[in-house]
Amino acid sequence: MKKLLIGIVLMSLFMGGCKKIITEVPYDFLTPQNFPTSAAEADAALIGCYTALKGTGNGTWNYTGGLYMNTQNDVTFSSNNWSYFVLVSNGTEVAWWKDYWVGINAANNLIGALESRDASKDLWIPEKLAEARAIRAYFYHTMATMFGDLPLRMKPTTETVLKVPRSPVQAIYDSIILPDLAYADGKLSPSNSASGRITAGPLKCIMADVYMKLAGWRRSSQGQMVAGDPSYWAKARDAARAVIDMETAGVYKLEDEYSQVFTKLSTDVQTHEVILALEFTQNAGSNFPYAYGTPSVGTTSGGGGGNLRLLREWLRTQSNQDERWKWNVGNYTYSGWTRVPQADTGVWRVTTFQKIYPSLGYWQDHLTDWPLYRLAEAKLMYAEAANEAEGGPSAEAYKQINAIRYRARPADHKTDGTVLPDLAGLTQQQFREAVWNERAMELINEGKRRMDLIRWNVFKERIEAIQQYESSLASVGGFNMRYYLCWVPSGEVASNEWQQNEGY
Repeated sequence: MKKLLIGIVLMSLFMGGCKKIITEVPYDFLTPQNFPTSAAEADAALIGCYTALKGTGNGTWNYTGGLYMNTQNDVTFSSNNWSYFVLVSNGTEVAWWKDYWVGINAANNLIGALESRDASKDLWIPEKLAEARAIRAYFYHTMATMFGDLPLRMKPTTETVLKVPRSPVQAIYDSIILPDLAYADGKLSPSNSASGRITAGPLKCIMADVYMKLAGWRRSSQGQMVAGDPSYWAKARDAARAVIDMETAGVYKLEDEYSQVFTKLSTDVQTHEVILALEFTQNAGSNFPYAYGTPSVGTTSGGGGGNLRLLREWLRTQSNQDERWKWNVGNYTYSGWTRVPQADTGVWRVTTFQKIYPSLGYWQDHLTDWPLYRLAEAKLMYAEAANEAEGGPSAEAYKQINAIRYRARPADHKTDGTVLPDLAGLTQQQFREAVWNERAMELINEGKRRMDLIRWNVFKERIEAIQQYESSLASVGGFNMRYYLCWVPSGEVASNEWQQNEGY
């Protein structure tokens, strides 16, 4: 990623014994008046915003983002089982909180600079401003989902007071997220040439995601369950429909095979299924293949850390003929690059992100990108939202979910309908649960499940029903409602005189 070069203030030398006052003049200081002055400079500033998504260091997003978001649900868990929530803090919230506020402030800086310029003269400004506001909306949406109430910061920290109270989640959406998305809508290119940037397709995915969050349930920072506004379901459906229309126009396309998505992400080959991704380069690569690869026996050639595990209770409900099962379920270990089958399901790992031969390193030689949105998810978002908005599954909703199921069928069962048959004739509730199940396998290692369970209002009941979690929960007196939100870093709470999220 490119980095912004901050101008150096040239200081005049002061000569000892001289009574004349020498005035210091900044010759090269960046201000909204002189930066950005072109689309290229705006792009450099935007790249700085995106860099904050990955955090600092090779492991920040891998563990804070990927592993944290994939644990403690009804499908997968980490090697620490439920202990992340047994403790008051699992230690990763501070990194996430810090990195995303860096991104928000970078976006605020750019937005403020662009808004101070004359868009009638610099015609490139509206599109760059739209992208900056879209990335700010994404940062705030993720933070509100994780932490609940947030300080409302819409200007650079140099232009506002530093101590700001936490505003209610709905105020954050009404004041920043929804207006930012509305402003960006219609101003971005439909191109998917740069999956690491927000263009029209990623924007529509973010909009659908936001609307589904607002339509579903959440836990407030004060400890109450809050029902969503069902009118947002139609908006989510329409936003996801816009992405599907881009598929029809040739902008996006499902890969013929599920595994192709991740082999291409691991070998730096463009996939038209990925709509928005965190991109990694050779010299600052990701270590997803190591973090998530199935363990090795005596060598690390093909294997990895095996940090994400499968809940056997859920796995027994899935077909092992599902092509996604074959790719995601590491029912083996590695000896060199040879797979050694393992009969004990207790040692199986989730292998969505895995080493691709001949990669040997820890992270430096992995180019694996992290997908934030894929066309497959857009289809599932459409199916879910349409079912809720229309009181039951429509023909189009069936079409979209069945396209995902068809791809997951083994090659020798594509037409006979005996494995993952097309869905039909379901009630609204049956279709709802079918979408829930499809999202579990399709997006198993993409950080969606825990937040899905919360907005569906089944988080507590699903967790309490899992036998594997019983002892960990019993050690702290049972399921605590604080698990719905993250712990806000204590330093922030103390310095700003905030109230911590209820239960911590």
